[in-house]
Amino acid sequence: MNFWFSMRLPLVAFLVPASSMLHAADTATFKPDAFLSRYCLGCHDADVQKGDRRLDDLPLSVGTDINTAERWQEVLHQLQLGEMPPAKKKQPSDEERRTLLAWIDEQLLQVQSNAQERGARVVHRRLNRAEYRHTIQDLFGFDGDFDPTTSFPGDDEMEGFRNIGSALHTSRHHLEQYLKAADAVLDHAYDLADVNGRPEVKQWKDSAENMSPLNDAFGLGVISAEKANGPAYIHLSHGLRNKELIFDSKLFLSRLGDAGVPHSGWYDVEVEATAANRHHPYGKDLMLGLLLPYYKDLKSYYDESQPMQLGIGRQLEGMKGNGWRLIPPNIIHSTELPDDRFVTVRARIWLDRGTVPYLSWIDGPPKGTRGQFVSTKLDKYDSTVPKIEKHIWENLALRAERDKLYKHLYQGPEVRVHYWQISGPVRHDKPHPAKLMLFAGIAPDEKQIDPARLQTELKALASCLFRREVNAEDIALYAATLQKNLDGMTRYADAAKPVFKALLCSTEFLFLTEPESDARTVTPMQLATRLAYFLTAGPPDEALRSHVANGPMTAEAIRSETDRLLDSPRGDRSLRLFAEQWLGLNKLGTMPPSKETFPAHSRPTGMKWQGKKKLGWRKDPYHSVGV
Repeated sequence: MNFWFSMRLPLVAFLVPASSMLHAADTATFKPDAFLSRYCLGCHDADVQKGDRRLDDLPLSVGTDINTAERWQEVLHQLQLGEMPPAKKKQPSDEERRTLLAWIDEQLLQVQSNAQERGARVVHRRLNRAEYRHTIQDLFGFDGDFDPTTSFPGDDEMEGFRNIGSALHTSRHHLEQYLKAADAVLDHAYDLADVNGRPEVKQWKDSAENMSPLNDAFGLGVISAEKANGPAYIHLSHGLRNKELIFDSKLFLSRLGDAGVPHSGWYDVEVEATAANRHHPYGKDLMLGLLLPYYKDLKSYYDESQPMQLGIGRQLEGMKGNGWRLIPPNIIHSTELPDDRFVTVRARIWLDRGTVPYLSWIDGPPKGTRGQFVSTKLDKYDSTVPKIEKHIWENLALRAERDKLYKHLYQGPEVRVHYWQISGPVRHDKPHPAKLMLFAGIAPDEKQIDPARLQTELKALASCLFRREVNAEDIALYAATLQKNLDGMTRYADAAKPVFKALLCSTEFLFLTEPESDARTVTPMQLATRLAYFLTAGPPDEALRSHVANGPMTAEAIRSETDRLLDSPRGDRSLRLFAEQWLGLNKLGTMPPSKETFPAHSRPTGMKWQGKKKLGWRKDPYHSVGV
């Protein structure tokens, strides 16, 4: 049942007055087309359409069409307010106006009555993106950031919501993405189900002694033991304070590479790190150029009164090389670092296959801070650093060479890392939910399977996916195909994979479907499905299904399950989705502030001047608004 669709007609009827209050004449012989022709079509026909309103094609019988009802409701509102016809146009008599109002009222009340008889519901609508994602997560027990809907087209909104059946159209592109999503879901599930055996535990480690040079533009670098006058270290000099610019100090594992971890699971992270120079000698000199006006107080830029925060993040999608840094941070673990004392930080985190973990200084200053200071101000604090005029373009190469030689003298705040490593995956002895979902009664390696046993397995799986009880006839085609694939040499996991894909692409999985026979009577499972998708944006869980198995859903059981689901994490996500759509929170940040009201936000930066001569624009990441 689509709640928001079902609410539309009661709201329509609520907004119109009762017929008895209009004291109008009998409407049985009333002809609304004559009224429209005499008073409305001069401004609202196919040729004129003032206010983008056309009434010559307005059906004269509403019937059960909600869109027609809403158009007539708009006419009713204009007549009630006296806005139409305009004052300078020919006006209907009071009797004519009351009669039309009464006629519209009767039509809308009839629409409401018809809707109540039909249950005011869409009996066949597809899952929207959020519902599809949550359904997959709940059924297969997926953790982490795995999301098979990233390439799905956006869901159309109606009245601000994305779960109204009449707006959830299905296109060829949807079907193509469902096929791809099914492949991704099964690949992920097979990995978690150890279809090819339990994966070997591996370790990837980077240390300052064996690290290759890093990119100083991202606040990353390696200081050798000789220059550090002590143990070598990797420094992270930038952080996530800048919310506009995504580039930051993300320290990836070079030993792991761009491909990410080979298997999904829990991974143990170990880092030896310290907070260095939290109290630094540079003061506001650390804020350079155009940064100063945006950080009136040094604490808003870098708060040395607070301990430094080391974060562990993960990224599932990205591009090769520096493109990884364009993805917004996703910090999943953080810890405070002591000042000038290396400690070992350990954490266990979940990583999906292909995920790339990284370290980051969460509350560090924005990109460009360290490099700009070394290049333009370090000589002020250390006499051993040769001074070079910073505005002479011919000396840029010379300055860059000097900076490489003296950057180890920087005494500003930074996180220093001796080494960091991850090892895994760590798999628990208890089977993963994905294995219980797909291989509850048949092991992946089996090759000879009795047809009755095969049918039992498929019926259990199809019941979960289709959200109803299935019989032998419902799965006959799936069972026959799978039995054919089992040629005595093929493993069950391999033979079943295309059948599993077909189930995931079935309309009974992709659509919320109910029979149209008697709209007032629903089965216990249909009621449970309505309740689950309304309260959790996902399928019925095991506890809710057990209520269905034990008999009809009583009023007491519905109240109890409602409280339980709303108190669960699944209920939290549904409330979040509701608030996002109702209040439009999902659209925050999509529209830039007004240039007139907030000129500083849109002010172009990066202009270089020499005396009174404008040198022109150049891209300068160190002089950007918000850096």
